[in-house]
Amino acid sequence: MGKALRDGYRQKAFLMTKIDGQTKQAAAQQLEESLRRLQTDHLDLLQFHEVIRDTDPARIFWRGRRHGSRPGSPQASKVRYIGFTGHKSPDTHFKDARDRLRHGFTFDAVQMPLNVMDAHFDSFEKKVLPVLVKHQIGVLGMKSMAMGSFLRSKTVTPGSACTTP
Repeated sequence: MGKALRDGYRQKAFLMTKIDGQTKQAAAQQLEESLRRLQTDHLDLLQFHEVIRDTDPARIFWRGRRHGSRPGSPQASKVRYIGFTGHKSPDTHFKDARDRLRHGFTFDAVQMPLNVMDAHFDSFEKKVLPVLVKHQIGVLGMKSMAMGSFLRSKTVTPGSACTTP
């Protein structure tokens, strides 16, 4: 991918990656490794991967700043937007979004499962999506086909699985 981006496509691509570093140093190292491998000087979106426990949001912050965003830090100009991903609990997503808003910080994007079955149990769509939309936080849906299980079950078709009622 780095070679393709280097060959003139970088300015046309929205480039994103995920990291899971548990410390400031680990996150900075993973960011630098991604930049090196992708052969670019910045990312459009950096996501903290798999925020699934109530204690996970705290690992992204230290002294009130998110990894890589401290003014004057080497990482500050390397990341345009910051977000997080997770797929276990909409309550964790909701709590994190609410707590960040209370402290005057919002993520730029949140990636979460959104699919035809979500509304039936512990729903990201019902619990998290309204908060993100209200605060104009970007939403990235994932697991729309549940790794193919919806299609194999013949419960839905590709067209119906992606249609909002």
